[in-house]
Amino acid sequence: MEMNIETEAHVVVGIGVSDDGVGAFGRVLDELGTLPRLSIVCVHNFNQVSPSKWLEDLVARSSLNIAVPQNESPLEPGLVYVCPPNQRVQIRGGSVLIEPLPEEDGESSVFDTFLHSLAEDQGKFAVGIELSGKGTLSKIGLQSILAHGGMAFTRDSVSGQLDSMQILSSE
Repeated sequence: MEMNIETEAHVVVGIGVSDDGVGAFGRVLDELGTLPRLSIVCVHNFNQVSPSKWLEDLVARSSLNIAVPQNESPLEPGLVYVCPPNQRVQIRGGSVLIEPLPEEDGESSVFDTFLHSLAEDQGKFAVGIELSGKGTLSKIGLQSILAHGGMAFTRDSVSGQLDSMQILSSE
């Protein structure tokens, strides 16, 4: 069954961004940001990019409504949520849950945990996008989204374009 994200119920797009996906995130927002039925939730893990500077630049260049969610913030259509760094982020009951990141959690675990919770909470209304350029940081989380009927994409490390991961649903 195909989903029309312009007319269907509230769709939540979860995006995992690392250093090499910063530029791609802006392009994705340019494309998706005009769709009023979307909530976009960004979880980032930067080593070389300053999260506060990135957020300032994002707010300055975008016409979208950008918010930094607090724990238990309800997701609202038409908003872009940029989650605070170094936190475990999950989606439960249509809200963003934020808690300190356990020391043993690595970069891929942050993205996978987030996307898996998004899949369980939103089902076919979940879209997962990995913008790390590596295509491996959130493979388990993206597969979970596909298994729950949602859509998943990664950024091709060579071309920088988004590639559909629908083929993973048959693995």
